[in-house]
Amino acid sequence: MKVDFEGELLHLCKPYAGVKSAPERILAERMTGFIGELFAFVSCPEIASENNAAERAIRPAVVDGGVGAARQEAQKLAACCGLSLRHGRFKATTP
Repeated sequence: MKVDFEGELLHLCKPYAGVKSAPERILAERMTGFIGELFAFVSCPEIASENNAAERAIRPAVVDGGVGAARQEAQKLAACCGLSLRHGRFKATTP
């Protein structure tokens, strides 16, 4: 079943991926790049099909302290994991 969904989505995205003038290009390329992960919840019922738990986990930091507090928490997490946070993206730090 997962393979069917992946095949259908790839069929829909293929005409737009790589076409710079297509407004759908970015979404189509992102979908094809993450195709192996998009339907993981179909074959593994223990994987949630939505992101609600993660959103609820970060909500207190955002609501209580605004975006600045959430960014500080992200930077602390990055430091613990040997990453750096630059322009909203995590990058591995070199030793």
